[in-house]
Amino acid sequence: MKNFPYEGLELIQGRRFIAGHFLLPHLVISTCRAHGGIRSDIEYVFNQQACEPSGFCGELSLVSYQNPEQYLAAACEQYQLPFEKSAMLSTAANMHCAGIHSEQFEELTVCAIVTGGIEGNAGRAGDPASYFEQNGTAKNIKPNHYADPNSQGTINTMVFINKELSHGALVRSIMMAAEAKTSVLQELSVASRFSPSLATGTGTDQIAVCCRKTENERPLTNAGKHSKLGELIAKTIRAATKETLLRQNGLSPVYCCSSEYMLRRFGVQEFSLSEHLKHYLTKNFYEICQKNIRCIDHDPITVAAVAGFLHIADQCSWDILPSFLHKDIFMHHAAMISCSVSLRYDLLPQFKNALENHYQTTWTPSDYCICAIALGYMEKWKKTE
Repeated sequence: MKNFPYEGLELIQGRRFIAGHFLLPHLVISTCRAHGGIRSDIEYVFNQQACEPSGFCGELSLVSYQNPEQYLAAACEQYQLPFEKSAMLSTAANMHCAGIHSEQFEELTVCAIVTGGIEGNAGRAGDPASYFEQNGTAKNIKPNHYADPNSQGTINTMVFINKELSHGALVRSIMMAAEAKTSVLQELSVASRFSPSLATGTGTDQIAVCCRKTENERPLTNAGKHSKLGELIAKTIRAATKETLLRQNGLSPVYCCSSEYMLRRFGVQEFSLSEHLKHYLTKNFYEICQKNIRCIDHDPITVAAVAGFLHIADQCSWDILPSFLHKDIFMHHAAMISCSVSLRYDLLPQFKNALENHYQTTWTPSDYCICAIALGYMEKWKKTE
């Protein structure tokens, strides 16, 4: 596809890769392990699907880590691209699920192409690491996490800009891109698989930002939030990231409006709301609940109450709220969940007392929420049991 989305850039889409081919000289900054950093001699930047997301990547991942140049050479040979002038991002995500979005302002054009998978590898900055590097060797550390070790997840981003950037602005564009991606994950409440926190990315995210070198024009010097360039970078990446996560993982605001989804980050890999409610419901209520769990799970009033509780739990974990008040705070806001399920806000004191009766010192935030949902559900239907 010639001149996409501007003169000097051609987009090539193959069976398992998407490439930007530079018809005019470009400056590239990338996280690529082979031919990465800031380069002015690159003609092709491409993103390839190396494997399927589950149970298929082990040997390929080892080769890509131990000898990235050999790995790039093999990919270039397969796709008939010049090794010396190519830089590659690699992922398990399907190239057909890529999100592509462009923005323009006067003569400035920015395009982002994003592929994304976050189900198995989403994490928060500062989560426990899985390995450390020493003298060129990776030594494994077994982290305390909830992820399937065979499950993959990567968000790869390629950004193309039709104006030249200074080296400083090029580096700044990486900061803007990371913030834009993270903002989408926060809005979708994506859970870390390595801690009970919201994710800021995955453990293997990669990026390349490419800008066309222009003659007789001074390079753009700022890609921050106050600059139009920064705004367009963020807008394109946000739109493309949302698109790919919808296609690859089915993530959308409607899908995320779920109590079960909100609670996944608290230690249960395949979270089953009905199975956890079973511990607090009578037999009759449980049988009814099982048959109607989707309606219960996606009830917007209940989801709002659960989301509010979990935000309070985050405030506690960040030491914003004093630790000696945590239990009282949790009891009050969990009782609000019961009120939301039953629509009996006048019963807030009774729900708090009932939660106190069930309370155990080992409770996690998810335990408060599940017990509260059960209490509210039984109150809602107790006259028809």
